Amino acid sequence: MLLYVVAAELIYYIPKIYPVSSRYLPTSYIPSSIIVFFPIVIYGIITVIRSKNLFFSFLVYWALINLAIYSYLQEKVPWLVLNPLLPLVLIAASYIGEVLPAIRMDLRSAAIIFLVVSSSYFVYSSVF
Repeated sequence: MLLYVVAAELIYYIPKIYPVSSRYLPTSYIPSSIIVFFPIVIYGIITVIRSKNLFFSFLVYWALINLAIYSYLQEKVPWLVLNPLLPLVLIAASYIGEVLPAIRMDLRSAAIIFLVVSSSYFVYSSVF
């Protein structure tokens, strides 16, 4: 969370420090976000590769390549979000599966209730 706050503050201050990017507003967030998040992405790739888990290495590769390709393409339609979303859902589900048993019992029930309510809202909004 602290890393996210620092990254968001850097995104806010980069147009002030690097004024050339401010003339492209509101797209100045694109180069500043690349400047901020590129080292974090590289660190994440190195961490996944170092873990010797080939499936998650493939999922990270798949997600990053999909995000890069679909960001470059000019065809923005809602059904194209499913291809980049699938590896991210699998990574998130495995993370929840690892974190949930480590939570205390009273917080675990609250987390499960939150997951069920948010998933039901997702299904409701997807259907309608």
